[in-house]
Amino acid sequence: FNAVPSIDFDTADAPEIPVFSPDGSARHEVDMDTSYNPFVSATPSRTSNSRISPTEQSWQRNGIRSAINNWEKLYEDFTGGQDNCELQPDKPLASISSHLNESAGDDGQGCFDVDDSAVSIMQLKGRYLLTPAVNGLNIIDQHRAHICILYYRYMQMAAQNPLPTQRIIFPEIINLSASDSTLLESVLEDAAHLGFDISYLGNGAWSANGLPAVVGDASAAELIEGMIASVSETGQETGDALRSKIALSMANAAAIKPGQRLTAAEMEQLVSDLSCLPLSRYTPDGRTVVSVVTNDDIARLFV
Repeated sequence: FNAVPSIDFDTADAPEIPVFSPDGSARHEVDMDTSYNPFVSATPSRTSNSRISPTEQSWQRNGIRSAINNWEKLYEDFTGGQDNCELQPDKPLASISSHLNESAGDDGQGCFDVDDSAVSIMQLKGRYLLTPAVNGLNIIDQHRAHICILYYRYMQMAAQNPLPTQRIIFPEIINLSASDSTLLESVLEDAAHLGFDISYLGNGAWSANGLPAVVGDASAAELIEGMIASVSETGQETGDALRSKIALSMANAAAIKPGQRLTAAEMEQLVSDLSCLPLSRYTPDGRTVVSVVTNDDIARLFV
């Protein structure tokens, strides 16, 4: 019945395995280099009697002096007077704005001056920003200023690539009249280039499946109704003129609202971005953004 040979525990060449003894004491030893110091650099060690040569002493002194004298190079980029205004639209962008208001900026008053020596900005009634100017005091409508900034930003982005679309988890249904439905249907292609995803459900009902990602938390109904109102004011347009109208309606819906309180950093950023625009005194549709109270006007108040 034995298919295999039995195990032989008395094999002569078997390894010797010591038998564990519970009464014996275990060794607790750790081998370590007692001369190792982690705080000492790995440089050639010197004996206590050796001396540093005069050449080495001079090299060390020059190295320390060079490190002290060259620290200012770290700040060259900060003091080089580089302009931090990055929003510089191309020439076609300026021509686009002329479709909306050709007279804006024709008088040479397209941009406003800011007194660089005075950086203080004050908010008035949650609607206006007051900042010193070279010739007086700038009064800025914060809502309209943000409209200008967003408009140029959207148009600059759309000139390069279609704007990204943010999908809506629960599409919003919007009911429009027959005339508004016809108008919206005619601008769907340009609206899609600016990030809109809108589909027709029938009987005047439209589904907003996605909105431009750049508009943040703006309401779908507000964006679409504003787009229809903006386009209907001037009739049917195509190309850049139509997209500029849609971009303006997007900027109106996404801009900060009148009455919104801003922090000091937000006010400074808003004024800085506005000053970088080619036309900052008026919105693309011709509304005043910046009004200047001159020094003479202020002086006459105290006569």
